[in-house]
Amino acid sequence: MNTPEFNPPENPGRKKEISWDLFILGIIFYKVMCGVHPFFGTCKPPYQNCTLPELKIREGLFPFWKKANYFEVIPTGHLTFNQFPELVQKLFINCFDDGVTNPNVRPNTVDWINRLTAKPRIKFFEPDKPVIFEHQKFSLSWETENAKYVEIVGIGQVNTNGNITLSTNSSSVFILKAVNDFGSVEIEKSLTKFPTPIIQSLFVPSPDFQSRASVNQISIKSPSINNSVSLNTNAIVPKPSFTELNVSINNSFPEHKPKISFWGISEAFNKIKNMISQELNQ
Repeated sequence: MNTPEFNPPENPGRKKEISWDLFILGIIFYKVMCGVHPFFGTCKPPYQNCTLPELKIREGLFPFWKKANYFEVIPTGHLTFNQFPELVQKLFINCFDDGVTNPNVRPNTVDWINRLTAKPRIKFFEPDKPVIFEHQKFSLSWETENAKYVEIVGIGQVNTNGNITLSTNSSSVFILKAVNDFGSVEIEKSLTKFPTPIIQSLFVPSPDFQSRASVNQISIKSPSINNSVSLNTNAIVPKPSFTELNVSINNSFPEHKPKISFWGISEAFNKIKNMISQELNQ
């Protein structure tokens, strides 16, 4: 108590409260973990004259959070702060930023123990699709707590919180592993993967065509022969004589040959031709 660079900005004339010890405890933890006082660095105007840590404490000049833009030079030890898990960073911010003017938000001893010595925790690790097809893209999302670094086995180191888009390969099992200085934890997710369906053969039924042929019976009639003679009256020829019919033409009928059966068109044609020749010869 009453060491200027460790005291909170409350009026030192008041009775000392436990909040003083909590502020001092935060400074001790920061110096142990970062190797530098949390209120150390070179400031820009209007705080260029705040050269001592106790002066920066009064103004709440912590290099991170609300007044980070007022620092011109930050010692390299402060860069370690960026490597702390988010919840540990939040402890220091509550102690040195909001806690400078509000003692009620300063972390207590239980907060420090739970955050500084806690193993990492995986809040969730889930794919966006429970079932995927081969070569289909999908995403994995996760959120961790108190992790120093996080990796997906077979893929590599990733952010402590985030997501990644992948496509299926030979493996459909993914393991998320979170690690810090006090231990590690991992969780495994297996995806149900179906192969892409491939049409190896396609059968299209064809319509059933039936071939049918029908041949009508061929009928053959006796040929009709018409002859006419044109006589020139100037020609010197004997005058034709006409012979009276001895049988009435109405009672005359052509003589037909017996019906002939045949099997082919060519054979029928030859028979008709022969019949015509015979009739003409007679």
